[in-house]
Amino acid sequence: MKVSIKPVLFLLLSSALLLGGCASFGPSAEADAAEALHQFHEAEITGDVNGMVNAFSDTWSNSEGATKSVLRGYFEGAVAQGSFRNLTVDEDRIKYAVNGNIVTAEPVIYNAATAPATFVYKLKLESDGVWRIIRSDQIR
Repeated sequence: MKVSIKPVLFLLLSSALLLGGCASFGPSAEADAAEALHQFHEAEITGDVNGMVNAFSDTWSNSEGATKSVLRGYFEGAVAQGSFRNLTVDEDRIKYAVNGNIVTAEPVIYNAATAPATFVYKLKLESDGVWRIIRSDQIR
């Protein structure tokens, strides 16, 4: 089931601003990383290849040794084959763990027409102020 986390994030951000003061208090690393991951999922669901690729850091890698240079071709092929058609992401079950400037998100459960899959993502706040995926591994 695809669930929007935007209302939850809005509540978190509103509470943070009220409790912490508007000038100096912003959303947590966890909430920012969750929103970045949500935007990546939206790009997958809508077939937005640029949005998918831009969600990944230039330093991204996976357990198979792939780097960002292969992502565009992979995503273009997946969109052309309809791999993301009827894709849903169970965002309610994702747990976030903050360790310094890295946020780990797991399990990220995809339900697709081809087969379900579960991933672990690591995101990092990069120097341009954008949270991007630096590591992704399929665990099921």
